[in-house]
Amino acid sequence: MYKLLFILLLLTNLYSKTDNVTQNPVVYAVLGDTIYNNVKKIQSLKKLQEFQVYLDEILPYVQEVKETKAMGYKIEEGDASISKSEYLAKLRKLSKTNDFFVQEVRRNFKHALKNEDNKLFVHSVDSGLVDVKRYEKDIRKYYYAHEDEIEEYGDILSMIVNGYKSKSKKKKKKVYHCLSKKEIQDAKIKRIRQKDKKKQEALYRALEAELINKKVNIRKVQKKELESTSN
Repeated sequence: MYKLLFILLLLTNLYSKTDNVTQNPVVYAVLGDTIYNNVKKIQSLKKLQEFQVYLDEILPYVQEVKETKAMGYKIEEGDASISKSEYLAKLRKLSKTNDFFVQEVRRNFKHALKNEDNKLFVHSVDSGLVDVKRYEKDIRKYYYAHEDEIEEYGDILSMIVNGYKSKSKKKKKKVYHCLSKKEIQDAKIKRIRQKDKKKQEALYRALEAELINKKVNIRKVQKKELESTSN
């Protein structure tokens, strides 16, 4: 009986230590959780062309987050050499950098919607730093209007537009509510009209330029004729 109890206590202690590794520090968790949960997403931005200019900021930031997280664990363990105020100051500093990258991704996302940049749209959504709940309808609407042009996308965009298969129940598929057929059709019609409008404007400009050239040539001919008759 005592042997069984000892084994149970040992397993419980081992589980709690292992589980703690996967969790964030509890101290100032309201501020820390956002930073720690986003750090891998921000680290992945270095793979994107749009964020190559931030490589010198991303890599040191990721390292600083790791070091700060280690500080949080030490505080929980009762390490008196690290003060909570020092830890809080580091979190506030990291929070500003986190907010910068989140805002930059959001800015790219809005730019992609406005300028119909499919690649930037996919990168922004699949970064995991766009508020999906807030922009879910915009994401769906844009995707359905450009689905013939979007060749590849990651798990997040796939989950939004197609649903996903649960890891625990692979056979069970959860399908997310999509836009209505009318909304999808309206988005496609709008896109076609915009393309037709751009073509018409380009054709109009070409015809206008051609007409101007003809008028210039006619004037040149008329000028030569006048010069010849005056002589």
